[in-house]
Amino acid sequence: MDEEEDQILENYAHCPNAYGLRSRLPWWNISYLADYITIVVLWIIVLIIVTSLPTHTAFQDTFSTNSEDVQSQFNKPAPPQTVSTELAFTIYAIVPPFVLILAQAWVQNLHDLHNGLLAFLTAGAFNELITEFSKRVFGLLRPLFLSVCEYDAATGLCTTTNTSFLTDTRQSFPSGHASNGFCAFGLLALYLAGKMKPFHRDSNGLVIRLVIIASGLVFALYVSATRVTDFRHFMRDVTTGAILGLVCAYLGYNLFFKSLSESDSHKPKLRTVTSFSHILCDPFDTNEAKEMHIV
Repeated sequence: MDEEEDQILENYAHCPNAYGLRSRLPWWNISYLADYITIVVLWIIVLIIVTSLPTHTAFQDTFSTNSEDVQSQFNKPAPPQTVSTELAFTIYAIVPPFVLILAQAWVQNLHDLHNGLLAFLTAGAFNELITEFSKRVFGLLRPLFLSVCEYDAATGLCTTTNTSFLTDTRQSFPSGHASNGFCAFGLLALYLAGKMKPFHRDSNGLVIRLVIIASGLVFALYVSATRVTDFRHFMRDVTTGAILGLVCAYLGYNLFFKSLSESDSHKPKLRTVTSFSHILCDPFDTNEAKEMHIV
């Protein structure tokens, strides 16, 4: 496998292209342009959703505050956040890319860094898009909704003047802290596992490797737990958010790196796309296509 990849890189290095990159970056492929554009578009869609999509309010309109069940679920106090939203998302956004960059002192591979950052942005974009869209479409209430809403039973309306906070209390499902935390640190865990290979049959199964790999996930779990104890979310919200984040991390990582089950899992994938026509679908092998009656 190493000799095959080296030969591909050598062939690419001598192949001219309009951007003049192959001589300096032999691993770079024109298909990455499609990735850059797609990621930017996804983040623009996220911005549009956050700023323009209204939050569904039907769930609030269907319950009676006279119900003991409603009172017990949605009239929790509003204590200060154990981990503020600003702090959590700053850590999510900075720590994983910083570790990817820091790892280059050991890895020393620009292709690896490029794919690592691209995987982080891709996973984050899909996770944030699904999270923010779901929050507004479902419109499920947070446990502290009634205490923030200042509900008037006579009119059936909220009397609070803090409309932005009120809107936020209708966006309980899924938890953004959980989904973003497990997405960011889940991808970092996969990246480190690919490099350290703690479970590979030929590697030394050192406990310290597992501790390093799992440390970020432990932090994401802690932040998620505080969202329940601070009455910002129900358990279903953080559980769904965590699963969503891990799925996005897995998909993002496997787009750009080899599977952890492979012996060379420490390597980024090498692309061989040679034209824009192959971006949406890889070309079939002629013999394989004949067997499938495609040609």
